[in-house]
Formats: sequence, structure tokens, C-alpha cells
Amino acid sequence: MSRFFNFFSKELTHTSEVQARNGLHLRPCALLAKKADAFTSTLTLHANGKSADAKKLNALLALGLEFKDTITLSARGRDAKDALHALGLLLDSFKDEKEAIKLSQSHREYKGDFLKGEAIHIGIAMAKPFIYANDLGLNKNENFKEATSRVKNELKHIKNDIFEAQLAILESIEAKSFKEFEKIIDSHISRVQDGANSTKADDYKDIRNRIFKSASKPKIPNDPFILLSDSLLPSDIEYLSKSKVAGVALKDISPRSHVAMLLRSLDIPTLKVDFDADSLKDIVIIDADSKVLLIDPKSEDIKIAKNAIREREEIKKSAFIKSGEHTITKNRETIKVLANVHDLASAKEAKEFGSDGIGLLRSEFIFKEKKPTLEEQIRFYAEIFALFDDVCVRTLDVGGDKKLPYINIREEQNPFLGIRGIRLLQTHQEIISEQLRAILKAANNRAIKIMFPMVATPREFIEAKALALRVAKKENIQIDNVQFGIMIEVPSVLFTLEEFDKVVDFYSIGTNDLAQYLFAIDRTHKTLQIDDTEGVIYRAITKIARETIKPLSICGELASDIHNTQKLIECGLTTLSVAPKMIPRIKEKIRDV
Repeated sequence: MSRFFNFFSKELTHTSEVQARNGLHLRPCALLAKKADAFTSTLTLHANGKSADAKKLNALLALGLEFKDTITLSARGRDAKDALHALGLLLDSFKDEKEAIKLSQSHREYKGDFLKGEAIHIGIAMAKPFIYANDLGLNKNENFKEATSRVKNELKHIKNDIFEAQLAILESIEAKSFKEFEKIIDSHISRVQDGANSTKADDYKDIRNRIFKSASKPKIPNDPFILLSDSLLPSDIEYLSKSKVAGVALKDISPRSHVAMLLRSLDIPTLKVDFDADSLKDIVIIDADSKVLLIDPKSEDIKIAKNAIREREEIKKSAFIKSGEHTITKNRETIKVLANVHDLASAKEAKEFGSDGIGLLRSEFIFKEKKPTLEEQIRFYAEIFALFDDVCVRTLDVGGDKKLPYINIREEQNPFLGIRGIRLLQTHQEIISEQLRAILKAANNRAIKIMFPMVATPREFIEAKALALRVAKKENIQIDNVQFGIMIEVPSVLFTLEEFDKVVDFYSIGTNDLAQYLFAIDRTHKTLQIDDTEGVIYRAITKIARETIKPLSICGELASDIHNTQKLIECGLTTLSVAPKMIPRIKEKIRDV
């Protein structure tokens, strides 16, 4: 049937010129054939009076394509339009040898024994393997009160919203003994273990381990190493961040788990792969770009890996040097790259890495086990506002898996569909009111943006903004320089954009929650994973970009993945907010789009 359809369907074409000075040789032709084979349509490349099946490598090589040759790609079939678009972009991207290297990074061929896996974070690393066992013996040197105090103190000094959430969970547990504490923790784990929030069990396990295990951790090598383990907990990543870990291979990890997010924030190449520790040789290679773990690399493989690692480091250094420059695509379109931060230290890091501003200031960090005073909040915001001209603050986003001991939210059947974000106005308006007061006072007539999370209807936004206006009037604060916007993470917003455009000043797309609500799958679920083969998220982003007239950015984790950069720009986005460490590489990628 597909051949019948291909025969009678309309032919589409794309014409370009070979820009690679060495012509289209083996590597680009292999990439082209592999890409073409993913489509059902008939795809043909025409050049110099000859034609070749774009899905056949040998046929493409036979064309002998040289620099400045004019080539026309024709497509006929059901997915002809998509195929032409994808292959056209690939053909246009072949510039020179350096560009070919970049494009071929995820298509390296190895001679030694390897295991296929799932990439959690891109990159390549080579080092001695180290089996990491995080199953420590019980801590017998502390009583329960001492252990609890120690863990609270540990968590207070870790500047990360994941560990802030763990501290809040620990503060909310009312127990007076190890036995009582363990019973409560185990009940929480059993409740979420097999449900939609299964990866939340990792946080409960982590808290339990911190309380019951000794303060010491397994001794790790002083030299660079590849860590291999069954699984890791967030506290393990905190410990490893101070080590010389070059790459991580895990048997069990969800791509959207807290552990995965932490590994990505540290830019550590990570692979989910089922390995046998006894089969590992003295040197192993993790190539997350190619989704393989080489357990017995040959000399040729080691050479390939060394070259790839060197090239990656050179690209990263070059990107860092230029990170403070404006970011302009090859089509002369300016793209702003902002940062997602949570405190002064991460804001300073963003400044160091060349951020154009703060696209998402998560305000949860200051709201810990003890409610911050107004003065503490003002100081927190003012120090960050002083660093950038463009700062967007998200109001308190708790609820779901993020709890605070002094905010009593009744136990809910599904907390992710309950009191979260802006919905705190219905239960704890005084906290949001004081936060708005602190933000406005800290701004001190400076131009800032205030963003409300989990907004589902225009009325919710109008009510939230009205509260801010009342606070400003009461405090006699001028807000002419303050803009008010929303996070787009609730699907209902996609169908009321025209109404929202009348009331908001800006939008920022939160892809993490938007994805889980669109697919009705918790983004951290261990068993179920969001399979966006049809590109639903990109369709949603394109719809928003086309239908809104107010400024739009994206601050979800999708934006920090360099593989998505070109797609997001093609969707119509001109402002990306990403993890600070990713700013130089994202900017460099944009310059190649």
C-alpha cells in the first residue's frame, strides 16, 4: 500500500549547494542514508545529471558530490514533507570538516565489546571503572535526636531545591525514635512505590539512609573514574560532585528522576545500562552520545574516545570564551539565553557563564524548615536583582512533592492535581502576600518580572495580580517597571491564549509539568515514560509561539538539552532559560543554527 501511495502522491523537492569543501564523502553520506531510512517515502538525490536512492549509502557515494555542486532532494509519499524538512536541514548543515565532526559525534563506530543503553545525559568519558556500593552499615554512634539534628544540618547547607524538599519532608515527620521514624518513612515509600509518583520513593529512601546510615560514604578513587552502580540516591550525587567522576553507568534510573536532573546539572555523561561487573576491563568508555558502554575497548576505540573527548573540551573552552557575546543564528536572528537559578551562588555562576539574565528565579530556596522573615526575603531578592537587568521571579511553588513544615496542606489523593503553586492563594494567601511585598520592596523601582506558577485560567492570574497591586498600594510602592506573567504548564492555557494575551505581560513555558499533564504520566515515573514520538510537546510549543502576541520564553528542562536547541528555535522561540553550566554550549549551538 505504501508503494502505491508513494507512486500517486505529489513530489516535493529541496535544492541546496554542497558547502563542505571536501564534498559529501563517507561520513555525511552515511548520516544522510541513515536519516533517510527512517521515512517511508521514496527519497531521491539528484546531482550532475545523475540520481541516487537517498536510503542507499553506496548509491550516494557513487554520485561523487563535490564542493559547490547543486543537489536536489525529491520526496514522494505519506511523510514526504517531514522527510524533506529533516533531510534538508541535514544537507544544509554539512559545512566543513569541523562541522562534520560535530554531526558525527553520535555515530561513532567501535571495535570492542560494548553494551547498548539509554542516554540520560550526553557526553563521552574514558577511565578506570569503579563499582559504587551505597549500602552502608547502620549508624550505632548516635541517638535518634542526634541523627535527626545532623541530617537537618546537612540538608540546610546544600543549596539545591531537591534537598530543600527533602528537608521539608524531614521536618514534617513527627517521630521520637528510630523505630517510629522508620515506620512512617516505610509507609510513605509503600504508598508511592508502584504508583504514578514512584520515583518520589528515592527521596524517602534518601532521608532514611541519611538518618540510619553512618555519616561516612564509600571511599572513592583520587583519579578520574567511571562510576558503575545498580542505582544512586540524590545524596550520592552530592557526594560525587566533589570527586573526579568522569561518567556514570546505572542499571536503574528514570530519565526525569532527581538523580538524573542532578547528573545533568553537573554535566556528567550518564547511561542507563545493564552491565555485569565481572566483565569490565581495566579501562571502560561511556559514550552517551552513541548510547553505549564499552566494557572491553580496543586500541582503535581508545583513540576514537580520546579524540572525541579532546574535541568536546575544545568546543567547551571555545564556547566559554564567547559566552558573554550576543547569540545570533546564521539567519541573523538574536536568541537570548537566560539562566534558571535558585540562590545568590547559582546567580553568580550564571553571570560567570555568560547569562543574558535570569529567566527563572526559583524562590523556594529561602522557604525552608523555618518561615523566612520579611527582611530575610528582601535581602535574598535584592542581592540577585543587583546582578542582572533582566530577572524573572517565580512565586512560591510548593505542593505536590514539595512541602513546607509550616504550610499545612491537607493530605490529598493526588497532590499534583491539588494545592500547588498559585493555588496557595486559596489556602495560604498571607504567605504569597508577604512574598510579593518582599519582591516589590527588593526591586526598589528596578525593572523586574513576577511569574505565577500553575495558572490554569485567566481569572486565576487576574486574582493573583490584583493581590500584588493591593500589596503595592498598601506599601506605597510604584510598580510601573514590574511585569506580571505566568508559567505555561497547565494544558488549559493552550486553549485560552487569546484571553490570556489580554491580561499577561509575558509567558514562560515549563515543559516538565506541561509534559506530564499532557500525557497524564508523572515525568519521574520509573515504569511509565513519556514517549513523544509524534512531537506533541513541540507541537504545543509551536502553537503557543504562533498564537501569542506577548513575549515568550521556555524555562523547562527541555531547554537545557543541547539536542533540542535547534528544534526549539524552529518552533518560534527566541528566549531560552537553561541551567547555568549549559549556557556556553547552548549559545555555541545557537550560533550554528
